[in-house]
Amino acid sequence: MTAASISQLQQSTLDAHLAMVEWLITTNQLLCAFEHPKFKNMIDIASRATNGVNVPGYGAACCEIVDMF
Repeated sequence: MTAASISQLQQSTLDAHLAMVEWLITTNQLLCAFEHPKFKNMIDIASRATNGVNVPGYGAACCEIVDMF
């Protein structure tokens, strides 16, 4: 199934599931990415956000990674 065919599916009860599958396909992730504890933690945090999630840009993400290591 391609990302284009996934986006054409009209099942409102599966929108979140389809969004995850579309992300998996378009970013070339392995299926096991959904089972990774860090992925689950990220989804858990995002699900509690009341005003959406602010995703840092490339520069901010690079700085954060450098600071971590």
